Amino acid sequence: MYRPATALCLIALLAACDNDNPFLPDDVVDPDPDPVVIPDPLDPDEELVLSGFVNNGTATATPETLANNLTDVSYTPGASTITVVGNPLDTTPVSGTYVRTPALDVPGYIGYSVQEDPLDRLYIAMVAQSAGGEVEGGVISDGGQFTEFFGSSFYRRNEAYTAPAAGSGLVSYAGNYVGLNNGDANPPVALLPVPPGTDPSVIPDEAPRVTGTVFINADFADMQLNGSIYDRQVIGSSTSPLNAGPQTDLFLLPTAITDDGTFVGLIRIIEDGTFKDVGTYGGAFGGAGASGVAGSIHITDYIQDVESEEEYGAFVLDRCATPGEGPLCGIVDP
Repeated sequence: MYRPATALCLIALLAACDNDNPFLPDDVVDPDPDPVVIPDPLDPDEELVLSGFVNNGTATATPETLANNLTDVSYTPGASTITVVGNPLDTTPVSGTYVRTPALDVPGYIGYSVQEDPLDRLYIAMVAQSAGGEVEGGVISDGGQFTEFFGSSFYRRNEAYTAPAAGSGLVSYAGNYVGLNNGDANPPVALLPVPPGTDPSVIPDEAPRVTGTVFINADFADMQLNGSIYDRQVIGSSTSPLNAGPQTDLFLLPTAITDDGTFVGLIRIIEDGTFKDVGTYGGAFGGAGASGVAGSIHITDYIQDVESEEEYGAFVLDRCATPGEGPLCGIVDP
């Protein structure tokens, strides 16, 4: 499964971008991509397709819209490499080895990458683990080449989940978000250089990194949660529409927490005063008293005046009043 890799045609940055696909001449029309079907987990008539990525055997598989082609990630905090299985065209072995790339690090997440030569796709992986190791997650994507890009995300439970004690009230989680979208990082920090004069049609792009803040409230009596992802910023581009303020906030709509501590829900934005559903989120709680939560998102068509934009993202959060809690926890009753 894949999506168009059309670089973000940002009006403020690319005034000469006359068609939806900058890889094509101006007189060639790029047909609209297939519409993304956003299943509603609250509708029993909607079928949620699951992927081949299973959360360590202790939770249901990640939805296909989040994991895409990804089937496994082997990650140990502090390791110089990670292994990734399922992303196409990353390395010649099926199990690709991504190497530590500190230049890609963002608050809360560490970077890995793989690019076998300057004309191969550059894949970036941004991963994290909760302070106690209960959960982990991340986002993996190339930046696009030959008009297509491949993105994916994952979350995994490492420790068995138990719900907080009865009567504990609402439980809050706060921390950092990381995303990768199908734009073109400016400037790139991990792409291998190409010789001068190399035809642009064969040069791969680097996926821009997106940072933000996540806040989630969970009610383990009613088994519901909701939240938001805000303060979203594209690294390396001060004029990106994502850096423009609250209109880029993502709202995680209320959804059910299952008995095994997993969840899937819809993502909404407010565009010109109108609600608009733009994607899906999912995740899993882990640890005693649900001390950690990891999740991921996939959104499309979320920036006005931009065509074919797409983003995969992830969050790994510690419960407020536990080691590793986010700064926002200081103003909530955990």
